[in-house]
Amino acid sequence: SPVRCTELEAGEAVYYYHHGQGKRWTYSAGFVSKVSPHAVGAESWLEAGVHIRKGSSGAGLFDRSGRVVGVASSLYLNKEVGVFAGVRSVCAALPTSTH
Repeated sequence: SPVRCTELEAGEAVYYYHHGQGKRWTYSAGFVSKVSPHAVGAESWLEAGVHIRKGSSGAGLFDRSGRVVGVASSLYLNKEVGVFAGVRSVCAALPTSTH
């Protein structure tokens, strides 16, 4: 499956590609620093030590296998920690055989 439907854990390696601030195909690697708990059926929120740039919301966060694990949502002021929405709703829409 191109989407990882299991939860990430703090310390896992992640990779981020985006086109923020007019720069094309910017790449950043880092680690998950926090996975925020979620309500039943709601999205989880991930914090990862990757460089997010203004204008890159919606870009994908990937695991070592190239599966989507999150979608860029916001950044902290220091721009060293990105906040990503989890992909629970995407997984819910996929056929069970692809999980």
